[in-house]
Amino acid sequence: IVIGIMEGAEFVARCLRDQKIEIVFGIVGIPVTPIAFALQQLGVKFHGFRNEQSAAYAIGAAGYLTQHPQCCLTVAGPGMLHTISGLLNAQTNNWPMLLLSAVSESDETGKGSFQESKQMEAAAPYVKYSARVEHLNRFGYHLTTAMRLAKYGKPGPVYIEIPADVLKQKMENPTFFPLIDAPPKIFPDPSSIESAIQMISAAKRPMLVVGVSVAYELAEDGLNRLLDQWKIPFLSSGMSKGIISDASPYSVASARSLALLECDVLVTLGQDLNWLYSFGETPKFPSDYKWVQIESDIDKLHHNRHADVVVHASLDKCIDALEKAQCGELKIQEWWNKLQSKKEQNEKSLHIQCQNREIPMSYHGVFDRIRDHIPKDAFIVSEGANTLDIGRIILPTISARSRLDSGGDLHLTFDVTI
Repeated sequence: IVIGIMEGAEFVARCLRDQKIEIVFGIVGIPVTPIAFALQQLGVKFHGFRNEQSAAYAIGAAGYLTQHPQCCLTVAGPGMLHTISGLLNAQTNNWPMLLLSAVSESDETGKGSFQESKQMEAAAPYVKYSARVEHLNRFGYHLTTAMRLAKYGKPGPVYIEIPADVLKQKMENPTFFPLIDAPPKIFPDPSSIESAIQMISAAKRPMLVVGVSVAYELAEDGLNRLLDQWKIPFLSSGMSKGIISDASPYSVASARSLALLECDVLVTLGQDLNWLYSFGETPKFPSDYKWVQIESDIDKLHHNRHADVVVHASLDKCIDALEKAQCGELKIQEWWNKLQSKKEQNEKSLHIQCQNREIPMSYHGVFDRIRDHIPKDAFIVSEGANTLDIGRIILPTISARSRLDSGGDLHLTFDVTI
């Protein structure tokens, strides 16, 4: 698309909109205020925050919920530096996000100009791509490169900075880059599917552990069908809760310790053996269990333990292939009986704790009271060790992508402020 002369801020806004950025969080100020105005005129939602840190955390969550990078807009210096923890948060969680910040004028670099700081160097450890726009006509190139890298491979944050003088430039007959397509799907090696099916079918005490990547890749429908076919006990943690409803009869959340300690085949689906699962090590796990790792992130293969079978592909394609293999219902009734007995025992104990109305109130008593008042379509954001640990048991999650906890795949406190 080619049109007449365009102001710098309008050009930047048009480029953002053309890349399907629909949500922008941040704090306006010189020189980025005109970008925010131009975005609003184009129908892009801009939400002002009180602090850039909260804006960066929230825009990472928006990228996770939309499976597409959204934009955090800041001024230079402290405005940009406040977002660093949000970049780390997005990097840790593999969430796509774009940080777009102003920087001091090009001919003032190194002179001690207003709000001058080493922004590129500060962002570098936490982003997949960083660039300074040398001229306005280079913004489209940097933006499309950043958007591609934010979405492709392992999703993550990217950073672009624009000097104040570049934003003052005008574009004559500007050219706009086409929309970056969704990442291509990767199909699993049929031999790896066959090996996984053989190991799972032969298991006497299998366990499925579901990770948040299933939610990001929108693979929950296929997973629920596969679960109905296999009838395998499963666990989910943190933000992966709700991919399969907590009300599912296959959930063994209330017998978690026993399920992990006595499994003979562990099947992980988009879940790393990180601190949430004690790195897959004893004494939380048996010493001789087999591991079937189903993972779309190549960097996580064999992480912390050598996997006996690896299936590497897009998770929805892995699930489709496993479902088509027609493994059928697993013959594990004895295992189910043991897990069910432990579930009933622990749930009885939990019920007694929830009925405690002593003052000061316990976490169990508080959550028991508020549970029935939480709408079914609510987003739950929990923070604090006891709130997380106890809340995950008592507060039900029935739909995917409706839990945004800290302490899940996040390794930081998660502050969503909208």
